[in-house]
Amino acid sequence: MNIKLNISGVAPLLPQHVPLAQVFSQLRNKAKSANLIFAEPQTGVGYLQWVLPGDGWTSYTKADDISRQAVAEEYNKRKAVLQSAMDGRTANALFTLPSNDYIFYRPNPEGYDIGLVAWGYRFPNQSPGGELGSVMQKQKLQKVSIGFLLDGMRLPATSFHIDTPQSGYLRTTGQDGLFHSDHPLEIGSLHTLYTLDGKAYPFTIVEGQEEYLIDLTPPKPEPVPEPEPEPEPVPEPEPEPEPVPEPEPEPEPEPEPKPEPEPEPQPEPEKPKKKRNWWWLLLLLLPLLLLIRCQKDITVTCAEPDSGAPIDSLPVTIDYQAHFLWKDMRIFATDSINLTQKTDSAGQTVFRDLPCSVFSYIFYCLSQAAFTAKSGCYAAAGEEHNFHYTRKVHLQMMPRREDLHIRVIDKETRDPLPGATLIYRYKELGEEHTDSVQTDASGIATIPGMRYCATADLLARSHGYADTLRTDAPCQELVAANDSTSLPLRPIKQRFTFFVKNKETREPIPAAKAIVTLTHNNRQSQRTVLTSTDGKGIAAYDSAFVLATIAIHASKIHFRDGDLEGGPFTVEQFIRQDDDTRTVWLVPEPYTCEFVIVDTITGKPLEGVRNRIKITDPSGNTETVEEISNRNGIIPVKAKEGSRIEIISEKDPAYKKHSQVIPKFKDKEKIRMTPNLVSLQFRTINGTNGKILSGCALNINASITGKHAPSNSGDGVFTVDGLQRDELLSITASKPQFGSNSTKVNNAPVNTLMTAPQSRRDIPLKPDLPPCQGGTVTPRRMGQALDHKQTYNMGQHCGDFIFHGDAYGQADHFIVYDGPSADPSRQIFPKAGQNNFLQDKFSLRLHFTDWTVTVVVKTYNNNSEWNYMVDCPITTCPH
Repeated sequence: MNIKLNISGVAPLLPQHVPLAQVFSQLRNKAKSANLIFAEPQTGVGYLQWVLPGDGWTSYTKADDISRQAVAEEYNKRKAVLQSAMDGRTANALFTLPSNDYIFYRPNPEGYDIGLVAWGYRFPNQSPGGELGSVMQKQKLQKVSIGFLLDGMRLPATSFHIDTPQSGYLRTTGQDGLFHSDHPLEIGSLHTLYTLDGKAYPFTIVEGQEEYLIDLTPPKPEPVPEPEPEPEPVPEPEPEPEPVPEPEPEPEPEPEPKPEPEPEPQPEPEKPKKKRNWWWLLLLLLPLLLLIRCQKDITVTCAEPDSGAPIDSLPVTIDYQAHFLWKDMRIFATDSINLTQKTDSAGQTVFRDLPCSVFSYIFYCLSQAAFTAKSGCYAAAGEEHNFHYTRKVHLQMMPRREDLHIRVIDKETRDPLPGATLIYRYKELGEEHTDSVQTDASGIATIPGMRYCATADLLARSHGYADTLRTDAPCQELVAANDSTSLPLRPIKQRFTFFVKNKETREPIPAAKAIVTLTHNNRQSQRTVLTSTDGKGIAAYDSAFVLATIAIHASKIHFRDGDLEGGPFTVEQFIRQDDDTRTVWLVPEPYTCEFVIVDTITGKPLEGVRNRIKITDPSGNTETVEEISNRNGIIPVKAKEGSRIEIISEKDPAYKKHSQVIPKFKDKEKIRMTPNLVSLQFRTINGTNGKILSGCALNINASITGKHAPSNSGDGVFTVDGLQRDELLSITASKPQFGSNSTKVNNAPVNTLMTAPQSRRDIPLKPDLPPCQGGTVTPRRMGQALDHKQTYNMGQHCGDFIFHGDAYGQADHFIVYDGPSADPSRQIFPKAGQNNFLQDKFSLRLHFTDWTVTVVVKTYNNNSEWNYMVDCPITTCPH
């Protein structure tokens, strides 16, 4: 349903800089919790429009009296709930309407939907609306019950309208044939009932009369009187004939007088019957009737107003006065009945066998029963209904709603985090909702109008912090902001590096001292780190909060102190800078010279050499300092001209201690150090059984001293000489029928290999042979070569196998060797003292240990035939 207004016809009451859409977004949830509908505003060309959901809406000013009174009461209740959650000035503006024509209502099974359109506007030349007065409440009112009779019986389930035909709220009588109005009507007011067939029945509210029954019995037709019989027509007398003259008659004798007719006997009047008066009998029975007791059931249903969802396990209490003419030896007895029961899964509870009496029905017919329901999850609901004529009661339970307060804090410092985002997800009426709010200056995020007895998933996030998720958080625990409602966010920390370098030569400065200061939220932390002694001049800070601001102050002997330039940088910004930006440049002091530390064998500069420098100036004053060479082997020395300089250099254990006296100051003079060379023993082994493997080809290279001997492992044990302790060593070993190995010793530090066990220096080679070749018959035919030799791969390094065949009656010479060659020392058949001539069929179980077996057969004439077979192993040896 859409309501349009001309823009020029209304004046806005809200500030012009605040968009209506933003107001509606903030108002929607609060209005929903108060069960009021604020229509969504839309702006068109020259007009404003408000959209109410669905159809069936009626303007308040067009409602009948009962609906108007009910809507006014509900509207004022809901308005008060919403106003309590809002700023007073804002609420007054939002609840101002051009007129009450813009308040709409729509009946629903639980009462009414109430919606407002054109809110926040008024007509400039007309009093605004939005305030529904209570004129009717100031007058004398009383509740009424309305019903219909047919042949003296009340009609249940009969629908009708009041005052307005075919519109408004359709009322229906209950099972007792009565519609009980929930809202009173003004005494003396005139109303009209309209049945669904359009017939009208006026009635007036009379003081003291609560029931108004409309008789729909059609009138009986009046009896039609029988027509009286018409009188028979009287024949007209015939005309007498003219007299004929006759002779004068003789005088006749006088006629005898006729006797007079006797009078008809009159009926005697009926005697009146004697009336019997029964009223005295009723008077005698009335006291007895008043003594009759009765019982009744009342069903109470509790449900939520929006969804109609039933509420189970809800305590419901009935409280009323039961009156009796006589009970328990008491006359005019009154009992206070107070019962509490819980609703079932359908949201219902039935108060059964409630005591009452005929006396109560007559003399206390207007007595009320109070129905109340209380729960921590719902606002308390209470209604009063006529006890004697109420069978069903519906209590609408408004869910208890509270504003939730969650504090978002730093997990380490416990400081609040303003401007953090809190995303919350919850279920409302079976539908999942997700929204978000921002924390205020105190780090508190407020979620408005949440169900008190619900749960919510909370996700807090803030730049520079890891997200924190809390699932199924009970809302009742989040009403007040305290430690238990805090969501701590872990600050994200990262490692960062920086450099300290000579500003003139751009060379790195090893062992420079740097003081790193990190600042966040007016909190400072300091740590001292040293630049590396590997010659790169790099320093590392392992764990720093990404939002902290960096300041670095560096110092080193022979240099002026320096600070990090540029910025200010946060840690996350600093990490993204290039190397020069992440460098603290130090200016060398005057008269500083440099010396170079080199290897005596390779001539390469040595980094990380510790130098103790003793300087004796011409006046005899002595100063001792320490310097560590950088990656270019350079150390700075500050001395006056003519000074004697003694330098003791150490890099233990890789190099021998070196002492050198420089009588005259010379720039870039080299200091040569002799390395401590070491020898390491290695072995090549069979990777399957761990046995030493001889004759392997070797390729040995070191990172400093280069290529090394030997090139073959010989008997499987070999030594590499002339290695420096701080270099890296790589060895590749290979052998036919074995896979090569270049990974066991690959860029391995020599100083680590020196202290490692022998197993760390063993280089395993695994056999690389095809699968077993046994299982094939090898025959000899006449005319072939007399000598035969064949090697068979057994597929494993050791085991037993079956050697069988047939010499067909002629003796032939069979020999089997362990391995790929016919080495007599490796012969496994025949054994010493055995005959190797086989003449007939044979089957031998033999043992091998060298992956392969070799069969040799010798025949002494061309006519000899034989065959044999080498089976694959039937056992294996442990590795």
